[in-house]
Amino acid sequence: MKIKDVITEDVDMSFWSEIDSHTNPEAHTYAEKQGLRQSMLNKAFKGTAIFTKPFRQTETKFSNTPKSGQPKNAGYAGYVDVQIRAGHITNDEGEKLKS
Repeated sequence: MKIKDVITEDVDMSFWSEIDSHTNPEAHTYAEKQGLRQSMLNKAFKGTAIFTKPFRQTETKFSNTPKSGQPKNAGYAGYVDVQIRAGHITNDEGEKLKS
């Protein structure tokens, strides 16, 4: 017997469901519910059912700069100091960011 024959052979694999129910009963109940849902979908639609997922609401862009009026924390001040020492920003720009 060739491997192609083994892979395409129609074999009853329902024993895995029983083994899984002993080791992980929650996954087994979930799989049963999914099977019921899928059978209902197959009855309702002819062919392949296509579902659309709603898009998430857009979130505000993350920024590590403190909001105006909020006190600057030590981590942000250290971050600005590192940028100054690395030469990414000038001393004047760094003082402006810290204040």
